[in-house]
Amino acid sequence: MTNQPDPGQNRNRFWDAVTAALLTLALFAMAIASTYTTYLNTQQHSLLEDQRQQLQLVDLHWQKLNQAEILATSGNYPACTEILDEVPVDSDLYQQVQVLSEECYAPLNRQWLANAEAMAADHHLKNAIAQARKITQGSLQAQASDRIQTWSQQIIEIAKRHYAAPTGEFDEAVNVISAIPEGTPLRETSQALLDQWQQAWAGNQHQYEAAKLALDGSDLAKAEQSANSMSSHPFWTPQQTQILMDVEKTRHHFEQIIQETEDLLNRGELGGAALRIQQLPDTAPWNRQKQNTLAQIDILREERKGTSFAVAVSVIGAVVFFGMLKQLF
Repeated sequence: MTNQPDPGQNRNRFWDAVTAALLTLALFAMAIASTYTTYLNTQQHSLLEDQRQQLQLVDLHWQKLNQAEILATSGNYPACTEILDEVPVDSDLYQQVQVLSEECYAPLNRQWLANAEAMAADHHLKNAIAQARKITQGSLQAQASDRIQTWSQQIIEIAKRHYAAPTGEFDEAVNVISAIPEGTPLRETSQALLDQWQQAWAGNQHQYEAAKLALDGSDLAKAEQSANSMSSHPFWTPQQTQILMDVEKTRHHFEQIIQETEDLLNRGELGGAALRIQQLPDTAPWNRQKQNTLAQIDILREERKGTSFAVAVSVIGAVVFFGMLKQLF
């Protein structure tokens, strides 16, 4: 006899599965609700903490503003400005800070500008610019900027006079023009001028030393080339001229040696000519002249030896001939 499924057991299994599924869904929903609640609590706590910090920051700014007002009333303007500088631009109190800043900065700006103008009057332009640069806000800022521009231009003119001085005041020019600080309007102009001066001065120094070295080595062509490569400058031009004069003087001396050597050769003084031509340097074109002249002297000496031998033979022949005649007669 075949066993038939029990309908009651099947229904029980079905409801057990449904119950398990519902319990699982309920637990999952509870977990989601718990997580969301935790998230909301965290967000609310963070928001409350931000609000608390913001209130503390506002309170701190109020305290600084009150301190600054007390310092301004007592005339302690430097301390007042230091405290106001601690209040950021994004503060809710920044408008009040700006009003009080003008009250605190105005006396300081007037004093700084007066000090700067006094320094400039005493020709301390670098210090004057540094003093005027303290004025970074307020009604005197534009005036201070104009003063800085004027004093910077004066520094450049003074530096130019040092650089162009025929007494060689290059170091003074560098020191003066370097006094224009970074961040000022003419800083870029002064730096470009300084670079130009340094390159020109170094180039002239190099060419002058090369010309001197070549002249000492009797390389007149190189000395002349190096001297002519020097750029025009009140300090270097006289030295360039002197080098060229020394080159010409030396060239004339060498040409005189050649002329004196030719005179000695014409008089037949080969030894003196050889000694004289040896005084030419071993640099072009004098070395070729010296070699050619010495070669000519050697040829003349050989010719002279040949002539002397012929004369000697003739004399001996004449003596022998007369001797034979004497014996005959």
